[in-house]
Amino acid sequence: MGDPSPLLDAARTVALEAGRRVMELLRFPIETSLKADHSLVTNADHDANAIICGGLRRQFPDHGILSEETGWEGPSTPEYVWLIDPIDGTRAFVKGFAGFSVMVGLLREGKPHAGVVYDPWAQTLFEAERGQGAFLVGPTRRVPLRVSKHSDWLAMSVITSKGFPSDVQRGFEQKCGSRFLDPINSVGVKVGYFGPPIGRHLPQPSSRASLGHLCAVAHFGGGRWPDDALGRDSVDLSPER
Repeated sequence: MGDPSPLLDAARTVALEAGRRVMELLRFPIETSLKADHSLVTNADHDANAIICGGLRRQFPDHGILSEETGWEGPSTPEYVWLIDPIDGTRAFVKGFAGFSVMVGLLREGKPHAGVVYDPWAQTLFEAERGQGAFLVGPTRRVPLRVSKHSDWLAMSVITSKGFPSDVQRGFEQKCGSRFLDPINSVGVKVGYFGPPIGRHLPQPSSRASLGHLCAVAHFGGGRWPDDALGRDSVDLSPER
């Protein structure tokens, strides 16, 4: 495993800058509105999106950018496409709860190439790059990640979002003995837990734009990403040989 490439360095840099801005805005009243699909958006989403897209556009003008907030920009058939979710877990952010993240992913010729998920509340960053593996990046060190070898589903912990139906949770606990960890709204942060031997979970990304960073982190950590939204039973995310 070598040093991060300029591509991953760029993703990390804009994610960290956007995360700092998001946390600054938590000190003030949050401006909210509803998008056309009735999902929640805030002024922090817009500010973070501008930081990320602007930074990537300046460094990689020939790349495409697909953002949850502003859609597509760039050439029609680029080799590289950045996928941006400026705040994953907006509802938790609006309520001032932990469990949101900044997500920046990169596809090369349609395949996951790199990804960053930054939790600014916990100041924890997950990153991954093709051929290099996945890493947990803290304030002082960068730790390699691998999907745990646990295979007994009933022995694994479960992570859900806030608002997960309590009757369903009770059913799992009573019939399967499942142990539920504290809920986390951000799908990106939940996927990061594929790496440390914490547990297993079944998050469902709400949009295709989120799949790039999620697949990158899980893929290069040695995982397997189930998702019917891709039109097949699962995506093989085992490490390349």
